Amino acid sequence: SATLAVHPLNNVTWQSVSPPKFANNGYNMYFTVSRNQFRAWNGAPGVRQTQFDRQASHQYGVTPRGNPTSQPPFASLALSSDPIAPNLYGGSAIQRFVAMDSTMNVLWEFNTTSLVVTEAMVSPDDTVVYFVEENGLVHSMDALTGVENWRSFAGNSPVRSKFAQSSDGTFLYIGDLSGNVIKWRVATAPTSMPSASPTPSPTPMPTAGPTPAPIPQTMSPTGSPSSSPSGSPTMAITSMPTVSPSMVPSAMPSGTTAVPSPPPSPGPTPIPTAAPTPRPSPAILQTTPGPTTSGAS
Repeated sequence: SATLAVHPLNNVTWQSVSPPKFANNGYNMYFTVSRNQFRAWNGAPGVRQTQFDRQASHQYGVTPRGNPTSQPPFASLALSSDPIAPNLYGGSAIQRFVAMDSTMNVLWEFNTTSLVVTEAMVSPDDTVVYFVEENGLVHSMDALTGVENWRSFAGNSPVRSKFAQSSDGTFLYIGDLSGNVIKWRVATAPTSMPSASPTPSPTPMPTAGPTPAPIPQTMSPTGSPSSSPSGSPTMAITSMPTVSPSMVPSAMPSGTTAVPSPPPSPGPTPIPTAAPTPRPSPAILQTTPGPTTSGAS
């Protein structure tokens, strides 16, 4: 069995005010430290030099530093959905929001009007990142390019607590210091999500003829059917569907018996289904031009 141990970080000269984030089955750790810095430990199984009691693998220091200069970024980094090497998004200790790859290379930066003290949110398809400034200004950004989609104030009060996103990425829920909770529609989810496995049962092929119905009793040998139906009316069945539904079916020839259509094949012909990919691409959300307020309390 595995043995758990505590490895002290000797000669530490920094502090952090937010919890770290993990990826790569726990071998990668991303965190914020004093002097407005982001750091990453990108480990590998069995590699001693990459364990957490060594110097961080990568780091990025935002300049200038905060006030005081020892101030670390206020919130944890937000991670994209890549399980091994996610992109990282977070506010710094100054009025600047930063996007980085998993090795702390800067993808883009965005200057804000106030500090970002809450954790950002990444859409389920990794195309949009949302963050809220302390003054309540909400931003929707293209996650890869840093182009701003829209901005809007959540209300008239500061926002200092973490906000939430619905599982399908269509709504944001933001609470402010006045006790208001705002629900915003920020995207439109696709009508159906891609399935991770093929449909368990094949889709039946449409039949060439009409759906079979119960076989009626032998018709009278006279030239026309009886004038009145029996106790409960029953639809008469023609051997094949007529061209126009308004036409009256012709009488059966004298002395003959109605023969039903041959029964359909025992089972539907399965439609071949392409083998699924091991990990289907997430559905792409349709972002809205701006948020739509759905409710407040």
